[in-house]
Parts: sequence; C-alpha cells; structure tokens
Amino acid sequence: MATKHIMLALTGENDQASLSSSAVRLAKALGAHVTGCYEDDLGPVYMAPVDMVMPPVNYGAFFDALQDLRGQREAKARACFESAAAAAAVPLVAEPSDGRSSAMWKAKDGRQSCAFDVMTDIVVIGSPGAGDNLVTWNVLEHALFAARRRVLAIPSGVQEVSFSRPMIAWNGSHEAENAVERALDLLRPGAAITVVQAGHNRPGRTPARRVVEYLQWHGFKPDFEDLGRRPGSMETLLLDHASALRADCIIMGAFTHSRTRELILGGVTDYMLRHAHIPLLMAH
Repeated sequence: MATKHIMLALTGENDQASLSSSAVRLAKALGAHVTGCYEDDLGPVYMAPVDMVMPPVNYGAFFDALQDLRGQREAKARACFESAAAAAAVPLVAEPSDGRSSAMWKAKDGRQSCAFDVMTDIVVIGSPGAGDNLVTWNVLEHALFAARRRVLAIPSGVQEVSFSRPMIAWNGSHEAENAVERALDLLRPGAAITVVQAGHNRPGRTPARRVVEYLQWHGFKPDFEDLGRRPGSMETLLLDHASALRADCIIMGAFTHSRTRELILGGVTDYMLRHAHIPLLMAH
C-alpha cells in the first residue's frame, strides 16, 4: 500500500523549520498529503499537582499563562509548517485532495492530543536527541505501541529525507520484520540497500538470508554484511557502519526489549534515537 497520508508532530523540542521542510518534501516526493500539528501534552505523565500550595487565584493565573505560552508555541510551529509548504509549492487544503501532494494544519482541540486522533500511514517526528524531551518520547511511544504506526524520526537539521541508500539494521526480530515490510513503499527503485546483521540471531528468529531473499522478490538487489564479530558496542557499530556506507536512513525494529527495560538498562533503540544523525524508520 502506498503512503498517502503523513502525520507530522511538532513538539517544539527540536528544529521545527527543518523538520517541517523534511516532512513536506517527503509528501511531495511521494505524492502524499501531510497533516501538521503541535503536540505538547505528556499524556499520562502530565497531570496537575493535586496538593499544589498556592491560592486558587494564583493557580488560575498560572494556568492562563501556560495556555498563552502553548498558543505562542503552536503559532510558531504552524508558521514553520506553512512556510515549508509554501517553499515546496505544496498547496494548503481544508479537506482530502484528489491524490496530489497537499498540506493541512490541524489545530489542537483543547487538551485532546491531535497527533493520534486520525488514521495515518506514517508519523514523522523529530528525533529526541540527547535531551530528556518528554513530549517527543511520549509521541514516539504512542505512535509505535498504541497506534501501531510506522515512525520516521528525523534528527535536527536534516532538510530532506531520501530512501535511495538505506541501511537495514537486522536482528531477526518480529519488530525488524515489520520495519522492512512496511518500508517497501518508501524505497526507491534501484535503491542501494545494505542489510546489516546486528549481533547474532537468537534461536527462532528470522535469519538475515530470508530478508535478503524477501527484498530480492520485490525487485531489489541488497548487499549483506555481518557485524557480529567486530569489537565494540552494537549501537556504535551500527552508526559507524551507516556513516561508512553513506546511508541516508536506517530501517530498524523499535524496542525489541520493553521500553521500561531500555530506560533502566539502555538499549539499541534508545541509543539510536539519541545519537543517530540520519533519519530512522522504525516499526514495533
């Protein structure tokens, strides 16, 4: 199925101008629609303090100031998005278009999260980077675990996303299988794909030769490399190898281990989202 709807979630925690540009240009290249929205809620993490020690009038002033700040940030995000659409000559629309690339801004309805209340083919968001960026992490987790959507995480400063030289980080997991299957419609004909074995496959997992064959059935000619015996951490090996290949994106399964375990012990997904300098296309 071709990608025809992209949801861009702007959180204000990254470079909104370059992120908007990347999403709009991707929509134009795919002949797809992109809906932009501003997202600042922390979902279940955010709640008003029950025992806040301040007079009600002060709390009301605080709430009003917070809403004003949110309004200013949303206005800035919208300006970045609409400016990117204008620069790419992608028209703004108010309803589904006739199959040509288009853009639309979705205003937030009160406290309702706007990033997840529509069906979409892929969620685009800025990579969390080295900071805490709690809103970005919340959007990522919701898109991957609750909505079961593909996520394209784009690092700050990236102006355009290409899938002509993708690197597939393969570990044989169901998550990696999903990522490859759901990336097919984004891969360009003749793409220089490299399947990289990330560590040793555990018993019962899909061997790398199967994904190579799968891609061959779809008309691609992927290369294969095994990093399993090289010294160093798997996360560093993957990023260094992506640089050596001059890869323009990394396709990988997300959170093969639980997010809680990765928060406590660290993990490949967490590290890649914090340190990758090229886009990550992920699925759970």
